[in-house]
Amino acid sequence: ILPMLPEKSLQIIKTRSQTLKALLELNNKAKEVKILEILKELPSDDDAYYLGYLYGLLIDLYLKQGEDQKVIAYVNKLILISGMALYEYTGNNSPFSKDKLQSVINCYLSEQIVGNYSLSWGKGRILQLKNEYADAISFFKLIIKHDNKNLNAYRMLARVYEEINDYKNANLYFQKAEAIQKDPLTECMMATIAIDQYQYEKAESVLQNTIKNFPKYSFARYRLIEVLGKLNKTEEQERQRKQLLQKYPGNTKYILHTILNYDGTTLNELNELQEALKDGIDYTSVNQFLGNYYYISSASVKTKEKLDSVLSKSILFYEQAIKNNKYCYQAYTNQIKVL
Repeated sequence: ILPMLPEKSLQIIKTRSQTLKALLELNNKAKEVKILEILKELPSDDDAYYLGYLYGLLIDLYLKQGEDQKVIAYVNKLILISGMALYEYTGNNSPFSKDKLQSVINCYLSEQIVGNYSLSWGKGRILQLKNEYADAISFFKLIIKHDNKNLNAYRMLARVYEEINDYKNANLYFQKAEAIQKDPLTECMMATIAIDQYQYEKAESVLQNTIKNFPKYSFARYRLIEVLGKLNKTEEQERQRKQLLQKYPGNTKYILHTILNYDGTTLNELNELQEALKDGIDYTSVNQFLGNYYYISSASVKTKEKLDSVLSKSILFYEQAIKNNKYCYQAYTNQIKVL
């Protein structure tokens, strides 16, 4: 049974969507002040989509103003919340879009950043994004040589190895990161390696331990829900999902995950969520959700003309999701179904 969303979920999503839309109408100074005010009130593990969109707006602003250090500070924050799917969190506003990526790279090359290892580590993640894996590995190792306590360099180096399926080195560098500082993000990354290798029991153990040690870190519970599904532990999965939604009722990522991964979602439930989101957050999962929305809507359409219109909208949103994030495999799969 799809857990009922907490009553305030849709209201929070709607309010945040309206807030983002209103921000676009402000001048640069007022926009910066308002975003920084919002970020002060948000925990660091709040809705990654919402945080990512706010970070993206600031990055765009600071790029235009030539404030390299501020650009890099928020690019690095975005890297840490976004895992491997950087495009997913900022949509068309992404500082990682083709027209902005070189400007971000140029900021990493500025004199203020090059020797500042607490900031410059993010460049390695950009190299990884460009599939320049050997250069990314060399860059992270150079940082570690100069700053052997740089937590982010170790765990991002591990992520490079993970992406090229070198799990031995990935585990090695995650363990080195753990030796520097016990950290829930690093532990979740270690669980991801186990998931990649279909070691779901191991991943469950790691994530349960993370939740025990860092009970306020919501992303660990989110990943655990995914693993429990792989292990067919449906009752525990449902219990964890309800706890997550009750504790974080406005977290779009968790709500969309629930909706998108449940076959029994009704049209009324989709209507409510679409209404809350309609003010225009343009990240990948929303486009994917809207593609699903129109696909499911097509079942109740009576005329061929209307059916063609609804399915065309579905395809359009799936294409937008894929454009924002080429690794959005569910959008590819669902688009094929529609076609």
